[in-house]
Amino acid sequence: MSLPMVDKLFGILPLKYGCFLVSVGGIGAGAFGLTGVILYGLVEESFLSVVDEHDTADGGLKKVVLCAFGLNSILLIVSNVPLFFGIIVKSHGMTNFSQVVMFMMVILNIVVFVALPTSCLLLSDCLVKAISSTVLLVGVVAMYVYLSLWLYFAVCVWNLSLEY
Repeated sequence: MSLPMVDKLFGILPLKYGCFLVSVGGIGAGAFGLTGVILYGLVEESFLSVVDEHDTADGGLKKVVLCAFGLNSILLIVSNVPLFFGIIVKSHGMTNFSQVVMFMMVILNIVVFVALPTSCLLLSDCLVKAISSTVLLVGVVAMYVYLSLWLYFAVCVWNLSLEY
């Protein structure tokens, strides 16, 4: 596999310290995402009864979004915990496993990202029609930046695993 060589994370930090910060940030983001999914599931009914008299969001859309956030958060934790320990003990296998899981996470997110609008062609209930075009545009840009960053982080981890 030929990937670009990266010497420093964002051109500033050495790979070891940069990947260490990526692992800590990834663990934190994964934990924060799982906490949000769990808390939303626990307080959804009480929140909607206090704030809003009726539920305007589609139930299928909620399930898809919560499943995507939950799976992404789990993959963040699964990829960054071995990276954290792999950097500490200088393990080629752990850092390589982390890099593979990060690539799988990016590919799975791309599949979900493409499958949501495509579901309008195959299903009678379209999940994307309930969302305004402005929110969709902001979501597309945010998802592009998110996936680009994690793809860059995976390349940095791959370069770090070559050093071990």
